[in-house]
Amino acid sequence: MPTRQPHFFALLGAILLLTPSLVAAGKIDVQVTSAIPIPNLQDTGLHDTGSPSVSVARLKSGLDALAANDIAGALQVRETLPVNSLDRHILAWAIALYGGDKVPSGEIADAAKMLPSWPGLIALRKNSERALYRENPGPETVVKAFGGSQPQTVEGVVILARSYVSQGNVEAARSVLSPFWRTEKLEPRDEAAIIWEFGKLIPAADHSFRMDRMFYADRVNSALRVAGLAGARQLADAWAAADRGDKKAAKLLKAVPAAQRSAGYLFAQAQYLRKQQKFSDAAAVMMEAPSDRSALIDPDAWWAERRVLSRELVDQGDMKTAYKIVAAHAAETAANAADAEFHAGWYALRGLNEPNTAARHFARIADLAQGPISLSRAYYWLGRAAEAGGPGSAKDNFTRAAGYGTTFYGQLAGERVGRQVLNIAPPQPSAADPR
Repeated sequence: MPTRQPHFFALLGAILLLTPSLVAAGKIDVQVTSAIPIPNLQDTGLHDTGSPSVSVARLKSGLDALAANDIAGALQVRETLPVNSLDRHILAWAIALYGGDKVPSGEIADAAKMLPSWPGLIALRKNSERALYRENPGPETVVKAFGGSQPQTVEGVVILARSYVSQGNVEAARSVLSPFWRTEKLEPRDEAAIIWEFGKLIPAADHSFRMDRMFYADRVNSALRVAGLAGARQLADAWAAADRGDKKAAKLLKAVPAAQRSAGYLFAQAQYLRKQQKFSDAAAVMMEAPSDRSALIDPDAWWAERRVLSRELVDQGDMKTAYKIVAAHAAETAANAADAEFHAGWYALRGLNEPNTAARHFARIADLAQGPISLSRAYYWLGRAAEAGGPGSAKDNFTRAAGYGTTFYGQLAGERVGRQVLNIAPPQPSAADPR
């Protein structure tokens, strides 16, 4: 682990510049998108040092020691600062956030408990896990330190799983390893270490899931490392060849045994055919894909492949097949699902002249949308579908889209309903904002 985080010293410099005002305020306020409360020293439990210049000078010396990687010096300065003072909290937080190989796990954990509302708690947790791994205490200490929570680093996973194994609790070790191993993108040395120590302990189904997941993420070497443990060596070799565009890919794909012909096999086959510019054949394979998201492993990766293939089909003039490909999507995230519905709606409206079908897809965008850009796009295209004979009022939909006047589609819609200027009012403070 690197001893200095890239943004660390810039962050400390900003804190140091703000320290005089923070001493007066009593705490660091991290609310930036809502009403900002006026803090009160009595409410925070912090105490004015009475000599802010002296305290700030000590804080600066502690931060200087930390910048020089003098952890012992920084800890010594921290102990000279008043208990519960803001300066002591800043230095304790900075030491814990710095991490490195000289900060004990207990120091980091104590800082996180003392400052539960401060920024960077996830970073503190990760630093604490790495420190615990370096210290390598007994299994009971490790299990107690995690308190039943899931590790967030590879070091944490390894030491907690190892501790459970030492205690004879293999199922608990699996419960730590499996969710991490299935999806986490790791460095080669970390993958090799986990395979060497826990490869036989992790179920084959989890190795198989990881193999597919890594292929979908275009981490071919990671996928190949677990192919043997997944019992899918032929599939892995064929998928890797297809990903590379290897001339042997077709032969390897054909040789994959039936037991290994999962959804991933179909993905590899469709991707290979697309890269060979056999777009109709790729589409035929794509239409065989299961609709069950759990079987797809990474539904969003499937959508990305469907999108690319559909556009190739559009370029070939096959709008009907392009529509079928995107309409059968199983995209998982709201953003990708909205993108898929837009493609389906656009192909239906502009390519197939089916405004009713298009309107159904555009309406789904409105259901999925969470912001003005997507909402304006949904209502604008609902308006276009209505103009072409689809359901609803074109004017009403354009008017709704125009309500999002700072967006591209909002402005297009505004033009269609005769709005020549943007009506953007200056922001008004809420009742909760201080006057």
